[in-house]
Amino acid sequence: MKPFAYPHDHERAGLRDYLPSPRRRRRWPRLIAIAMAGAAIAAAAVTLAAAEPVALQVRPRVMLQRGDIRIEARVPRDVRNQILAIAWSSDVGSAGVTQRPLEGEDAPVLHVLELRSQPAANYRFVATVYDRAGKIRGRTEATVQIPDIQEPVR
Repeated sequence: MKPFAYPHDHERAGLRDYLPSPRRRRRWPRLIAIAMAGAAIAAAAVTLAAAEPVALQVRPRVMLQRGDIRIEARVPRDVRNQILAIAWSSDVGSAGVTQRPLEGEDAPVLHVLELRSQPAANYRFVATVYDRAGKIRGRTEATVQIPDIQEPVR
């Protein structure tokens, strides 16, 4: 007596020759997971290595009339960071500089400076972080601009 067979068993037998073995199929998910983990670790290492000693954000970016300017400097906690200097100048004569000591790893990350009632002008801000020897560890710039509005020709 012949064992029971499903009607299309002969077609399945032919497909088995073309399908990868079950062992080979199980390796792909592991290889993909390992590759993704490696890429994530590499991306994190690049991000940490590329971290700047100082980041600067200025608001507003555009001035239409007299107003306040808020400067935010972000300095990561680091024993080597000793002084944060923020300097500014404008095309209407408003200028200044401020220096703040940093306590290394105990220093706050965010440093805020507010300039009250400044005239509408083009401003340039420079934030610089110095080490103990007075050498520059990092520098970044930001601007505030007045729009270039031209009267329509009639």
